[in-house]
Amino acid sequence: MEQALSALNSFAAYARRQDWLTTDPGQRLERRKVTRDLDKAVPRARLERLFTDDRHALRERVPWRMAYETCARADELLELDVPDLDMEFRRGRVDEKGGDNAYVHWESVAPCPGGLTEVRPHNGPFLGPWG
Repeated sequence: MEQALSALNSFAAYARRQDWLTTDPGQRLERRKVTRDLDKAVPRARLERLFTDDRHALRERVPWRMAYETCARADELLELDVPDLDMEFRRGRVDEKGGDNAYVHWESVAPCPGGLTEVRPHNGPFLGPWG
């Protein structure tokens, strides 16, 4: 409906400039107020279902949760090594752009469950045996 109104108003303005019309036919028509939902955030409950869904491998769910909770760049998270994780303070030491060191903090109790750290204690928590 709004597109048709816009087209009509556009044509009416052109017709008035060409002296084909003396009045504006769209003047009596009211436009509907368009409200846009600009919130593109995924609801927290939906994220929790994704993070705990056993249909996805644990090695995939951990980086999803870490990316969400830390807001860190993917390459920062993927370069994390198990010794870089401070589970007591829920943080990990990452190398930022430019080579600076920084900490990323997470909220959940165990974004890197013991199963990932015990199997590969010297590889990154997100890398497979080929990593």
